[in-house]
Amino acid sequence: MSNKLAIVLGTARDGNASSRVIKFLEKNILERDDFEVEVINVSDYLFSKTTIGDSEKVEPWKKIVSENDAFIFVTPEYNHSFPGELKILLDSLYKEYKGKVAAIAGVSMGPVSGARMIESLKIVLHTLNFEITQRTIGVGNVQKSLSEEGEASEDSEESLKKELNGVLEEITEKLK
Repeated sequence: MSNKLAIVLGTARDGNASSRVIKFLEKNILERDDFEVEVINVSDYLFSKTTIGDSEKVEPWKKIVSENDAFIFVTPEYNHSFPGELKILLDSLYKEYKGKVAAIAGVSMGPVSGARMIESLKIVLHTLNFEITQRTIGVGNVQKSLSEEGEASEDSEESLKKELNGVLEEITEKLK
């Protein structure tokens, strides 16, 4: 039996580099046989205001959360944190996250790999009752590490696959 995993693009910016990471993750996870993968783009679920869990606008996200066992949030670091649109989406539900596993892939144009964002997002995910993986995926210098098609450079491929496999092993353990 395979687990259902949603890979969530946490930014709505056009031309974002996080899409490169999404493509890399999806391709490499689909090469395995232990996960069904669904890619979610936060921009498809934007709403200006909502009440937790009750709005019709929240229903599509609520359905995604109910149908998936785990999530990898692929998120750039903007001003030492994560994008507001991801926060709005996450805040639209609460009890539905209990028992769901979450991992984070941090993305940055510089060498830090979104480390500050990862720590701030962990706090929010913990508060929302996600079971958070200790392992993360860090993609620094994303424009050099991954092509627009999600192909890893020779210098980064081994380390990115190692980080991904570690995260997936931890997700699998938490779902047992």
